[in-house]
Amino acid sequence: RATRQRLLAAPSDLDPDLIPPVLDLLALALQRRVRVRTIAVSFARLGAADVQPGLFGEAPDSKKKHALVAAVDRVRAKFGASAVTYRRLG
Repeated sequence: RATRQRLLAAPSDLDPDLIPPVLDLLALALQRRVRVRTIAVSFARLGAADVQPGLFGEAPDSKKKHALVAAVDRVRAKFGASAVTYRRLG
C-alpha cells in the first residue's frame, strides 16, 4: 500500500489548479511495476481562495481562469457533467 499527497503552493478553488497535481500523482502511480488495485483522490480544506488582490487588481490570468471555470460550470449544468472534460495535450 502506498500513499502520496501534494500541497498546492497557493489556495485555489479552480479546476485548472486542482487537476494537474492529481494527474502528476497518477503518472507516478502508473510508473510503478506493480498491479494497481485502487486509486482514490480526495481534497481537504477546500474553499474559496482568500487572497488579497494585487495593487492593480486581480491578475488577468486569474480572471481568465475564473471565466473558464464559470463557462464550464454553465455548460455542465445545461448538458450534464460529462459534457466537458479535461484532457492533457502532448
